[in-house]
Amino acid sequence: MIKKLFILLVLLTGFSRLAFPQNGVAVSKPAFVYVNGVQNHIEAFILNGVIFYKIQDIAALFTDLVPRFSYKVVAGEVEIISNTNHTPDGSELFASRPGKYSATLFSSAVIANGKSVKADVYIIRESYCLSESDLARVLNVGRKPLPHTGYTGVEFATNFVYSPSIGDMKIKEPEEVGNISFNLGRWGIGLEYKGYIFFIHKNAIFRIKSDGTGLKEFKVKAAHSLNGYRERIYFYAYGYTVKSVNLDGEDLRTEICPLYAMNMGLESQEPHSITYFGDIVMAKYNNKLQNGQWTDEIRWYATSGRSEGVIYRINSEKRVIGDYFLDKNYVYFSVNWANRKDINKPGNLSEKESLVERNVSQVFKAGDKMYFKGSDDNLMYSMPLGSKSNIKRVSGVTVNRFFVKGNIVIFQKQEGLYTMNLNGSGEKTLISKGVRNFNVAGDWIVFSERENTSLGARVGLISINGSKTVKLP
Repeated sequence: MIKKLFILLVLLTGFSRLAFPQNGVAVSKPAFVYVNGVQNHIEAFILNGVIFYKIQDIAALFTDLVPRFSYKVVAGEVEIISNTNHTPDGSELFASRPGKYSATLFSSAVIANGKSVKADVYIIRESYCLSESDLARVLNVGRKPLPHTGYTGVEFATNFVYSPSIGDMKIKEPEEVGNISFNLGRWGIGLEYKGYIFFIHKNAIFRIKSDGTGLKEFKVKAAHSLNGYRERIYFYAYGYTVKSVNLDGEDLRTEICPLYAMNMGLESQEPHSITYFGDIVMAKYNNKLQNGQWTDEIRWYATSGRSEGVIYRINSEKRVIGDYFLDKNYVYFSVNWANRKDINKPGNLSEKESLVERNVSQVFKAGDKMYFKGSDDNLMYSMPLGSKSNIKRVSGVTVNRFFVKGNIVIFQKQEGLYTMNLNGSGEKTLISKGVRNFNVAGDWIVFSERENTSLGARVGLISINGSKTVKLP
């Protein structure tokens, strides 16, 4: 009996919807739509106080970006297909035609990559339309409404994920990247990615398998900052450009990365490191002002649109931004003290949240903890991420540079390379002299005879446990 009543209720609901469709009248308005900082002028429709856009317009704006998508209409349903570019049919990106137009509810769901997702699709002036919030949710991108007098508007950003809170854009946790800011702050000469170890030796990129075999040289030149992202190796090349190759060292490309001088009275810029995540880049600069003063800054870029935001800038001579890393929507960095800054709220460039108010350097993330070095005693300390308390000394061993991997600390002291347990016990010498710089890549340590590889410096590889080395040409 209950089952029959349920079926009857469903049928009545369906008939009611057919008899009283959720139709209405939509008002056409001009709209500013930003995608990764690029401004576009398209048409929007206001229906019952909700902003709608034509699906073909948004698909056209996301061409060659992530998540690019196409769509088709099959059996009364709109299907969204990811990772395929929309094929233009001439109906895209027309200017607004002020007026009122009938809006007919076409369906209450879309098929996104084979799954049904609740979203009202309306037909307005012969185009299928989705609301601004449904587009962000279905495509899994961030959005921030932009108020404009006489206009409507929205900012979509592919480096942020959708958030149910209006205007709340949060950093997208990297899907799978082959590097961390620690390595990049130390010139990024070593990298683990997709089962391979990549490194820069004599100014060329080399690759080995994770077991140390299969040495291969790529016929490309690099300076530093190796990154792995989406089946490609990105690197900071000469001429302040970012280039990339596939995992076999082929298909060399120059990437869109707007590392350019700002109009701020600079004589020169010296990029120190770059962290490339595809649609977002974080770069650290050391800038020389016309008065001879130096100013450090961290910038982040929405690379596809060449838009940028400066996260933090200092203007004190001889003070520098040390290592930095990303965690959720914060960038952690050291300028004497350990600090953090919300990447979504650049605000006043001199503002920051201080976490450790004493001289420290080399902030480093491992698990849910931040590690750093005391500048006065050269000892390692740890504390919970984002905390301002519970600081604990790791050991009594002095370090120059360090890396935490599980319960092992790899560290440099003078020009030697060592390992020890996280509690300071079991110190072991790997290399006694000649080490100026090192990265950790998987189970390997890539160490250099110079601070920088731009002049053809040689590197060496040794396993973390010291049992294996790799012979290089």
